[in-house]
Amino acid sequence: MRRQGLAVPGDKADGGSIIRSDSPIFETAQRDRREDHPILVKLSGEVDVRYQQILDDTLSDCLASGRPTFVDLSGVTFMDSRCVRELAVHYQLGNGRVALCDPSREVELGVAACDLEEWIDFIYTSELWQSAASFFHKVAVESKKGADPCARHTRQ
Repeated sequence: MRRQGLAVPGDKADGGSIIRSDSPIFETAQRDRREDHPILVKLSGEVDVRYQQILDDTLSDCLASGRPTFVDLSGVTFMDSRCVRELAVHYQLGNGRVALCDPSREVELGVAACDLEEWIDFIYTSELWQSAASFFHKVAVESKKGADPCARHTRQ
C-alpha cells in the first residue's frame, strides 16, 4: 500500500522500502516480519508540515503492527513544530513500543521549543557504542601494558 509517495512499512518484497521525497528521506525496514523483530524508520532532511500526514500515517502503521519501532532522527536537518508534535503523540501512544533514537541537534531544539521535553525520551545509541568502545580500548591498552584488567576488579 502506498500513500502520498511514501511506501508503507512492508510493502516491498524484501519487507523494506526507501522513498525519496523533495527533501526528507523516509526509510522503513522490516527484514523479518516476526512480532519480536522491530521496525526501523529513518528520517532525514527537512521534515516540515508537508510531511506531517506522511509521518502520521507511517507511525500509525507501525503502531498498528504491534511491533517495536525505532525512529532514527540523526539525519534530520529541520523539523517543524507540527511534526515534533506528531513524534510526541506517537511516542506516547506507543506506550514503550516506539523508541526515538539519536536526535539531531535540530530535533532536540524543536522539542525544547515546543516544550515537549517531558513527553519525549530519546535513546542515544552513539553514546552507548562510544562508551563500549572506550571501555574496550582501555582494556586493550591495559592488557598491552601487562596488567590483567579483570584481576584488578576481583582481587581484594
